[in-house]
Amino acid sequence: MNHRTRGLPAKVLVAAIALILFRPAQSNEASEEAAAPRNWLLAPVIASSPSFGDGLGLSGFYFFRLDREHAETPPSRIFTTAIYSNTDSWFAVVAPSLYLADDTQRWELPLAGGRVNNELEDFATGGTARFASDFVAFQPSFRYRLWERVFIGAQLQISDIAFSPEDAFSKDYLERVGAEDATQVALGALITYDSRDHQLYPFTGSYAELNYLNFPDAFGNEFDY
Repeated sequence: MNHRTRGLPAKVLVAAIALILFRPAQSNEASEEAAAPRNWLLAPVIASSPSFGDGLGLSGFYFFRLDREHAETPPSRIFTTAIYSNTDSWFAVVAPSLYLADDTQRWELPLAGGRVNNELEDFATGGTARFASDFVAFQPSFRYRLWERVFIGAQLQISDIAFSPEDAFSKDYLERVGAEDATQVALGALITYDSRDHQLYPFTGSYAELNYLNFPDAFGNEFDY
């Protein structure tokens, strides 16, 4: 059976139109809270793909310091983006990255979700399947500095996808191609080597990571691997 597949917006083209970088005004009071640096980085974005459609959105970074006692600790940050398209599809991400305890502890807490309104042409039957794909994913990870440039850590991945067909043909199509609602939960370990001189804009150094994930059936996964 020949058909054109439109899945999640894996090939979304993101183009930054403008960047706005500013530092909020700080109080004249010489308090530690007022002296803590906070910066915003904002960028309007354009998204376009066959499945997602043509959309507009906004991306941004918020930089702040949680570890004020150690100047060498990188600033923590929160990345966020939200996009809405002409197919009534949408996609949003909130991804905090936290650096603590003299950069001996690193937390990544990305949360993503969205809806894609799919339209698949089945050339074998001449029909068109229309259905929505709702998805959400949460993938926290923790890294602890074991040596100067080596981190060990753990990670968790939780993802859920649900399909909503618009009509009987679309429901039948999903059954024929094996598309089913699914929730997956995985646990894993990781080892990271990081010698970069900057987390976002490095000039020197390298980054490598070895990770392992397991999807045990004890967590309700359909497949244990």
